[in-house]
Amino acid sequence: MTDRTPDAPRDLLDRGALALRSITRQELTELCRRALVGPRPDEMSRLALDALHALQRARLPTPEQEVALEYAIRLFRPAPLVFDREVEALPEESAPTFPAWERFRGGVRPYLPSVGRLEQVVVGDEPVVLGTVFVVAPGVVATNRHIVWQLSNGSDRIRPGSARVRFRHDWNQVDSDAVEVSRVVAVHATVDVALLELCGSIKGQEPVRFGEQPFQPGQPVVAVGFPCDDPRNPAFVTLLFRDRYGYKRAAPGEVLGGSGSSFYHDCTTLGGNSGSPVFCMETSDVVGIHVSGQYLYRNEAVPATAGAEFLRQHVGI
Repeated sequence: MTDRTPDAPRDLLDRGALALRSITRQELTELCRRALVGPRPDEMSRLALDALHALQRARLPTPEQEVALEYAIRLFRPAPLVFDREVEALPEESAPTFPAWERFRGGVRPYLPSVGRLEQVVVGDEPVVLGTVFVVAPGVVATNRHIVWQLSNGSDRIRPGSARVRFRHDWNQVDSDAVEVSRVVAVHATVDVALLELCGSIKGQEPVRFGEQPFQPGQPVVAVGFPCDDPRNPAFVTLLFRDRYGYKRAAPGEVLGGSGSSFYHDCTTLGGNSGSPVFCMETSDVVGIHVSGQYLYRNEAVPATAGAEFLRQHVGI
């Protein structure tokens, strides 16, 4: 191992120590075996714990150890399903990592019906899931700019009837009705945010509440959206999702850092999560809008401060 340098991954130490604080090597090996990760489960668990011990001694782990530790941390980043306005409890091995989870389950309840699945209508075929939207004003939803461009072939305008939103697409219940998207309200000029107007508002949906405080590194957050299957996903994603894709989920993680125009987080997201609101776990305020990610590397989000200002400009609230 080499000497620690000023840019050594302090955040990796903090995340690893919290995720693996109460697990033994045998337990981690079993979790790796269930997840089908790494060169061998016993080797993967050894490398991950060696990386954590190196960081705790102010030493840099080897690249192989660092990758193994990142894999291990992600095994403690589940994506619980949403059932009828209720979020699942965390798996036993992940619960100690997120002590504010039970508070979040109660605080987010009013906003769960306001998160919907954006679908592109394809004549004569199944709809294509484009991403996630969430209600920000009566009849208005927010999502990503790149989702609108994907729907409109690079334009800021969409054809009537080309897209719809399904707000109830839970594992235990899928509504047959969906709400048509009527038009694009606005597309942000510099960050990946857009506003869409629906053909009418849905009764009982409460607009999300944008947080007024900036994001903080290490802040526990939750991305709520509709992760879909993707052939690029690592094999162990099956353990976290149990082959149930395209349904509403709430994935915990934490903020890794960022700048004024974007921040990074490690919630477990897949294709379909684009446009997901990223909630503060402790307050249930939205602190960001998920944009994209590279699994096992990092996910990018637009800060809520940019989204709130954009909303004030175009919706007047």
